Amino acid sequence: MNVVIDEERSWGAEPGLRTPEARMLLAEFRGDEERWRRLSAELEREKYGLDVMQAAFHLAVLRRFGGGVELRDVTRFVREFNAAAPEQARVSPREAEAAIRVSLGEEHLAESMAGEVLGNIRYALLFALADDLGLNDDEVVGLLRSAEDVILTGRQIGLFGSLGDEWSTVPRTDGDGMHWRWRRGRGEGR
Repeated sequence: MNVVIDEERSWGAEPGLRTPEARMLLAEFRGDEERWRRLSAELEREKYGLDVMQAAFHLAVLRRFGGGVELRDVTRFVREFNAAAPEQARVSPREAEAAIRVSLGEEHLAESMAGEVLGNIRYALLFALADDLGLNDDEVVGLLRSAEDVILTGRQIGLFGSLGDEWSTVPRTDGDGMHWRWRRGRGEGR
């Protein structure tokens, strides 16, 4: 993974975020579409994998569902996501539940999905998890910093599936831009 720490190349880097991917995700969380588009183009041009996103998803899943979760809670969460999403942004319930359950320790479920599908589902559900957890701006930055730490230091905190070989383009879940939850809410998650 290429890491850009040079502040000159980052468009007003957020304190503590070291990768263009984390800055892109934060721009999307904040609803800053102009910044998101620039960073997204950089990621695609440089062929970055979405490792920070995947680690952030894993950390958010553990925060939301860790500690003796019932599978009905996972099913309910995915059902509520799909009920709120426009049709083109909905995810396969079976695959979405499997993506969450991989982070909860059922790594074998990752084998049933293509890496790109798993990456796209994780991307979409990351925003729903942050919304469901009620994360404010500082907490989102903290989540992204923690995800960067996991990736940049090579620590393994749990089961991610096959992060090393996954490349997923940034999903265009609204057809032309940022994730639908953040575009519609202008950064407010609705």
